Amino acid sequence: MRRVLLVCELEEDGKEYLSKNYDLLMAGAATGECDELTEVALAELMASHQPHILLVNSSPATARVLAASDCLELVICARGTPNNVDLNYCRDKGLLLCSTPSRNANSVAEFTIGLMMAATRQIPQSMEAIRDHTIVLEGDPLDGGSKDVTWIHSDLPYIPYERYNSLEIAGATLGLVGLGFIGGLVAEKAKALGMEILVYDPYQNKEALASKGYRLVEFQELIEGSDVISLHAKETEQTRHIINTEVFKTMKPSAYLINTARGSLVNYDDLRQALKSRQIAGAAVDVFPYEPLRSNDPLINTPNLTMTPHIAGASRNVVQHHTRMVMRSIHDFENGEKPKFAVF
Repeated sequence: MRRVLLVCELEEDGKEYLSKNYDLLMAGAATGECDELTEVALAELMASHQPHILLVNSSPATARVLAASDCLELVICARGTPNNVDLNYCRDKGLLLCSTPSRNANSVAEFTIGLMMAATRQIPQSMEAIRDHTIVLEGDPLDGGSKDVTWIHSDLPYIPYERYNSLEIAGATLGLVGLGFIGGLVAEKAKALGMEILVYDPYQNKEALASKGYRLVEFQELIEGSDVISLHAKETEQTRHIINTEVFKTMKPSAYLINTARGSLVNYDDLRQALKSRQIAGAAVDVFPYEPLRSNDPLINTPNLTMTPHIAGASRNVVQHHTRMVMRSIHDFENGEKPKFAVF
């Protein structure tokens, strides 16, 4: 019986199939552990179990790890991009490598829309003003409440309805830098909300986008014409710091920047200065140049910056999605076919 080493999360039906049809060993995330396995720990498991198939998430599948099993034929990385797998080793040894592309695409797209709403409607700022008592009054709650609920009082430093008067996204222009799978989903959702869609992506076809109601434009036209700019480009030398001081200078002063893609796309020092000087209205980011942030990072206290700790892809449905793709790859492999989700 062929052997499988499973060290990533998988739905129970997937585990059941593997346990019935293979000599299955589960460890790490597959058994509910939070921490990913170290290179040493994973190499030891590979050496002792000698699996034909390795199912991994973000644990380091280095050359040392992969070489520890003389029987290895198939590596499945339950991530969109298998950055933790030694691709050169897999190629050199003729190993089949599969991934789970876009497993969290809808999760990230929904989160992007959520960040856009939070930033443009100043939801975090207004919530914080209540929690730190800036716009609340001392004393006990009024019995029965007031007749006209307006959150206006002479003892408050400002009127919230006026301070947080903000942008409706219906009718606003969304500029998407990159239109891969996630960017495409964001475009669909934003259009359904009534937004106009501009796209900058050298690999897209103008006529194809026009048929969806999107407009393919040059980078500078997108920067100057968008009310909200959302980043969905890949991390390359060409896209590093594609958003910088020069870009902020030509954005609308009322515009917002959203980044749920990669921290390297934005020069965060430039972003901080643009927000402090009110060069742009605000920003919302889920990714950073390094993670986790340190307590003394100046970004933490930057005004009009909504931040989340790289959780855009964290939905309960992601494991369901990648289980479906993992099992498809295994079934294709069993049938002697090239898996649909093969990297090579």
